[in-house]
Amino acid sequence: MPYTPSVKYKDEVPTDIGAMKSNWWRPKPTAKEERDNPLLDIARANSLISDARRLENVQKEVHDLNLWNAQLYSNRELASFDWGTGQLYRASLTPIAQVGENLVQMVVDTMVSLVGKNRPKATPVARGASWKLRRQIRRLDKFLFGEFLRNDVYEIGKQAFRDACLFGFGCTHVHVEDDEEVGKRVCIERVFPDEIIVDQAEAVATGKIWHLYRRRVLPVEVIADMFGVDEDEICDVANEDFSYLDYRPVGKGWAVLVEGWQLCRGKRAGKYMAAVKGMPPLAEDEWKHDWFPFIFFHYQDKISGFYRQSAVEQALHYQIRLNEINEVIADAQDLAGRMRLLVAKGSQVNPDEFDNKVARILTYTGIKPEAVTWPAVSAELYNERDRLVVTCKNQFGLNEMSTSGTPPPAARFDSSAAFREANAIQDNRLSDVAQRFEKYYLDIAMYIIKCIRANGASPKTTWYSGGKKARAETIDWDQINIEDEAYVLQLQASSIFNLTPAGQRDELEKQLAQQIISPEEYRQQLANPDLESEASIHVAAAEDLKRVIELFEDGKYESSESAQDLANGVQLVSLAYLNAKSYEDVEDEVLLGMLNWISAAKSILKRATEPQPDENTAPMDPSRMGVPTPGPGGGMVSPAVPAAGGPDMTPMLPMPGGFAPGA
Repeated sequence: MPYTPSVKYKDEVPTDIGAMKSNWWRPKPTAKEERDNPLLDIARANSLISDARRLENVQKEVHDLNLWNAQLYSNRELASFDWGTGQLYRASLTPIAQVGENLVQMVVDTMVSLVGKNRPKATPVARGASWKLRRQIRRLDKFLFGEFLRNDVYEIGKQAFRDACLFGFGCTHVHVEDDEEVGKRVCIERVFPDEIIVDQAEAVATGKIWHLYRRRVLPVEVIADMFGVDEDEICDVANEDFSYLDYRPVGKGWAVLVEGWQLCRGKRAGKYMAAVKGMPPLAEDEWKHDWFPFIFFHYQDKISGFYRQSAVEQALHYQIRLNEINEVIADAQDLAGRMRLLVAKGSQVNPDEFDNKVARILTYTGIKPEAVTWPAVSAELYNERDRLVVTCKNQFGLNEMSTSGTPPPAARFDSSAAFREANAIQDNRLSDVAQRFEKYYLDIAMYIIKCIRANGASPKTTWYSGGKKARAETIDWDQINIEDEAYVLQLQASSIFNLTPAGQRDELEKQLAQQIISPEEYRQQLANPDLESEASIHVAAAEDLKRVIELFEDGKYESSESAQDLANGVQLVSLAYLNAKSYEDVEDEVLLGMLNWISAAKSILKRATEPQPDENTAPMDPSRMGVPTPGPGGGMVSPAVPAAGGPDMTPMLPMPGGFAPGA
């Protein structure tokens, strides 16, 4: 049961209908109960609104901290906090203060650029699986990657990481939605952290979140379109005299929408409900899962409860002290940095003659006036300001090169490898938060699969192979039938393409020198699909062989051609054949297709190496064919007959069903 404070607030949403009180997580009432209590559904919906409202009032500090952290970072009022009144929209157009050095923004932006640049890929892996399962897993891999690209997951991930630095956690909602054109499809969206309401007391006491609320304030027409209800009905209840929170007014024509989830406990199903005040539930259903459709990434690892410290909180005291020092320096420079005149008493000096005009002639009598300037502040104060900034960077594991883009003055970097070595030292300081952020991408892939199976949907996605001639393939979820126990999701190692272009070339050249990769693979990795470069032409042969092997594994066949890289192709297809042969359930057409391609490729290679007849040689008389011809020394030589063990002239194997290559 959610935490319920004993304090009551004015304008409390009524949940009592006569002598009966209904909680929103209770099972849906029967038809008889609805007839006996016509207002029962309204009471249950009001119960959801009331629980969320109580939590927001008790945990008001969460919203205050979110508001302050956003202001410290952006130096603006965040328009996302506005609930239709327009006050914060207008205030967000101008800065709050004339801040000279925003240490908070520097730290957050640097953290986002360093950690958010990683683009790990969740890959399903099966060890010892059958051939059919291997093909299914390959389709699942393509499906997940296609959904990552379609939903722009990597950009959403960077936004979630920035939210975690500002508000303590970032949130992503994964669900299946209905699309009028393509039917059901997976939707992944960023959630503004201030919309999430979690009972901190429940999380601390039980160590797990059992109830989660998402509160949004939206225009009534948006809510009506989301749930397919009458807009006028929502307007009637939204315009009633009701204050959701005393410290956050709601604009006219806007309504508070609350969605609540309760996890299942053992065999007892949980609950999902969406409601606005004064109406029956807009949507409700049993929630039969032990997970929420939200993925959370916290900046700080778990200590206690749900709400944790953010990066802004860690940098706050440095920012406050830096502002104090800068204010002292500015005041001292205004006072002491202006010139002063020492004039002897009794001297006839007219102060009005001292102005900004050029070539002004000044007259005096007696001792000449003397201009005096003195240091504004001590050098110790400037050193303290610099030390404060360096200490703040060190706390977050940031070096000078990552924040300013320039190496330290005493550092010498003779190669790009030296630069990468220096960056690796910093990466070790950020390894904890970076590893947890990579797991966040792994969780997104897992939740995509969970939500599809929970919804019973069959979405489709498009997978792109990449490259200059990218291949597009439509992957249907119906073609993927894999149990969760048959595979595990793992993160692929970080690609070298997270490095700079110079770093990529250095790494590839090192692998080429060690013969880890072939010259063809070297050109392939250097090829830029966005540029019309010669390297992309050399890549075509390797990409074509990869495509041919995938066709064979899918049970399809394509004849070899002389334009292909047959020398490397015979070796690669032979390795693919030996790998496929190790599976007991591999289809015969897969193996036969590979063998036929190898046989045809060898025949083409053999014909290319045979000597061609000389055009100047006279044709042989047909009447003398088979007759011995004079040999050296006057002897006779018989016509050549193919000997045993000669060239292999075995015809290609027929494909199942009477199909033969080239037929």
